[in-house]
Amino acid sequence: ILQEIVSQHEQVSKDAFRQAMHAYLQFGIENPAEYRIMFVTFVPSASRTGPIEEKHEPKSLLILRELVQRGIETGLFKKKYRTKDIDFLVFYIWSVLHGAVLVAQSIFADSSPRRPSVPPRPAFFDFVVEELVDHLLK
Repeated sequence: ILQEIVSQHEQVSKDAFRQAMHAYLQFGIENPAEYRIMFVTFVPSASRTGPIEEKHEPKSLLILRELVQRGIETGLFKKKYRTKDIDFLVFYIWSVLHGAVLVAQSIFADSSPRRPSVPPRPAFFDFVVEELVDHLLK
């Protein structure tokens, strides 16, 4: 889904950025087992890979890198971010999204009265994405 969003937008816009961030979050919620295999489970390096490894290779970080790079090149990101910042931005964005997915997979699944008031997941995801947009983009 991320690749489709990036491919559909020759010039990266705020809307495309939002769509990509929401697609990542949605994937984590709709595919919790696959998400954990791809982003949580440590897999040691191997000299060979097969179809299972290929399927679960987290290509989303490369797609996110392309999105960030194109966004910087076209002036979507705030001026303080330069080409030298791309890898830092990719891992910053990913860590925020990854944290949101893990929170949504755990705390949102527990309706215990011991928990603080938990906002609705869609509203939480909207908040996370809008904070990224406000913080990083023009």
